Amino acid sequence: REGNYSAMNFKEEFDAVYANETLSHAPDLEKVFRNFYQALRPGGRLAIFEYILSEEKNFLPNEIEVLDFVIENSAMVGLKQFRFGKIADILKKTGFTNIKEKDITEYIRPSFGRLSRIARKFFPVIKLFGLQKKFINATAGCTLKPLVEKGLIHYFYFSADK
Repeated sequence: REGNYSAMNFKEEFDAVYANETLSHAPDLEKVFRNFYQALRPGGRLAIFEYILSEEKNFLPNEIEVLDFVIENSAMVGLKQFRFGKIADILKKTGFTNIKEKDITEYIRPSFGRLSRIARKFFPVIKLFGLQKKFINATAGCTLKPLVEKGLIHYFYFSADK
């Protein structure tokens, strides 16, 4: 089925719910987690892979500007909800138990590095013609890599039980 997980009406219909780098597009993460919880049968499992941000106070003003540009132009309206130590609290608040989280940034570094290397070949032309919004993945690959390297952006796996 195709739909909006912020507006699901499933009642205990699934054994598992899986989300991979899509929750950053949800404006209300708590609402989504409530819907996931409701959709799961008793004993059901939740698994999530998503980028996590450091607290905003740890970013320099130009880093916030870069991050905001990528967020706005890639429709990741919910990414700033994903902060270190906050997701487990929201999962618990929405009823989940046995919550586990793991920083797996080291596993995505090679892929992020490849994207950055490929994008860097074209990014000067993209930037010269002001096409960053049209090539947001290339822009993100070039401008967010330093934030990953600085430890401001991580990649996490979360799991929880109903």
